[in-house]
Amino acid sequence: MDQGRRCQHRSGSVASTGRRQQVLSTDRRHHPADPAFLSDFVLEPDYYSLLLNWRERNSDQVFSVSQASDGMLRVIALVTLLLQYEPDLPDVLILDKPEPGLHPHAINVVGGLIRAAATKIKVIVATRSMSLVDCFEPTDIVIVEREDGGSNFRRLDTEALRGWLEGHSLSGLWGKNVIGGRPWWRQGCISSLRARRKRLSSTSSFGPI
Repeated sequence: MDQGRRCQHRSGSVASTGRRQQVLSTDRRHHPADPAFLSDFVLEPDYYSLLLNWRERNSDQVFSVSQASDGMLRVIALVTLLLQYEPDLPDVLILDKPEPGLHPHAINVVGGLIRAAATKIKVIVATRSMSLVDCFEPTDIVIVEREDGGSNFRRLDTEALRGWLEGHSLSGLWGKNVIGGRPWWRQGCISSLRARRKRLSSTSSFGPI
């Protein structure tokens, strides 16, 4: 079987299973304003690839990727990836900032799928999204900060944060810099201000930094 036929065969087998409906149902949840607008995917073989189109509910019009937002295309790709059967998943999956362009509700959906995938394989996610951080437990979070020309990795300590977590979310603690993870340029600014404060402490008054 040549590559083109194999591609078409795999697409046909996926279309005939419940997995396609699972992907479709999850993608619909990306649009909380109109979750039922997506009727079905329309897959068209194109040499060794598949063209992804879709049909709107109660309409014969077929839409192509050129008519979709970046966020919609991203969430379709992420949902399709994360709902793969375990034998088709890699041993380690690395996602670099999956959140750009996603609706806040879609970030929660993707976060749940990442958690589910992490029960089967190792998943490493780099993110700057406070909403995505809230989808996980403190023990799932590793703070990465640049120190002395290198990267320092530090896993959160649930016991040390127990008092904070009673009244704050993880994203709230991140925003307050309780758990660290502030931008490197911000760290540089703070260091410079502290040094300046020390030099001028005899003649000026500064608040906490």
